[in-house]
Amino acid sequence: MIELSTSYVRLIALSKQQLFELVYATEKLEQSLSFLISHSLVHDRLRRSVGIKLNQMKKFEKTGQGWLTYWLLQKLESPFGAGLLEFNGIPDTSGRVEIRYDIHPDGQDQGWLSDAIQALSGWALQQPECGLVTATSNVDSSSIEVFEKAGFIRMAQSSEGCLWHKFREISQIPHPISKHGFESIGSIHTSYEVASGTPIQPNAAQNSIGTIIIDPALKDGLKDLEGFSHIILLYVFDRITQPRLTVKPFMDDQDRGVFATRAPARPNPIGISVVRLLKIEGNQITFAGVDMLNNTPLLDIKPYVPQFEPQTVERIGWLEQRAERLQESRDDGRFLAN
Repeated sequence: MIELSTSYVRLIALSKQQLFELVYATEKLEQSLSFLISHSLVHDRLRRSVGIKLNQMKKFEKTGQGWLTYWLLQKLESPFGAGLLEFNGIPDTSGRVEIRYDIHPDGQDQGWLSDAIQALSGWALQQPECGLVTATSNVDSSSIEVFEKAGFIRMAQSSEGCLWHKFREISQIPHPISKHGFESIGSIHTSYEVASGTPIQPNAAQNSIGTIIIDPALKDGLKDLEGFSHIILLYVFDRITQPRLTVKPFMDDQDRGVFATRAPARPNPIGISVVRLLKIEGNQITFAGVDMLNNTPLLDIKPYVPQFEPQTVERIGWLEQRAERLQESRDDGRFLAN
């Protein structure tokens, strides 16, 4: 049995037998552990989840220890079983794993939850197969404080939630290479994992926050950039596999030539967004106006200067009667379909 202890909490990686007892014989588990467990943690969703975990643990008897079970959180001051923490499985081939938690209703804003998440994410990053722990949270101040205290970096934020990352070594983050011959200078991290529902332009996503991580070797190139309120991002639509010459844009119901649109399915799938620069810390850039997917390869950054751009335009083509649809328009995944 794996255990982790801090000044405030104890985390116990439950065995298969203990998992079974947690949902079907809670009192027996309490007797063997010598402390009570919050009954609010034991519900139908947990029972279904435990059934899945028990099947997975049979398949991964050795490699799955610690990754596939629930970790019971014991508050040492009580003592009291006040929460359950888990990973979404074994780290994937890139070394990434997600951490989740379920706690007693009164514990959301308590420091011991941060302590537990920090301890368990630290354990994960000590394992050779893991280099990145991710998490999502609500946007309320108490949830944000929990992950900030646990040493996570807020990579993105939208009205739906926050995306958090904790790296083993931030300078060793791999940066994807575009198949079109350009080497990315970094990666864009957002709260949008799938195309469907993603804003289609920055002006429709002013409250969505993202993070750019630049290759540490290129950090000196960010000098003086913080003096600009807006920047231009050039990046790769790296999920696009089939370019199109005619497309049906998101804000129209007719086929248009792809070069008369900003659709992503282009012969060279290059995206461009003008976003608000919020801050620069080392090789990390925080910006608002997210309209791209998580882990998008970044090609270049340029400062936005209004005086360099046309002050007026005479016409905007087919968008003349469509541009007002921007705020309610969202990606529906049509360009990723076969």
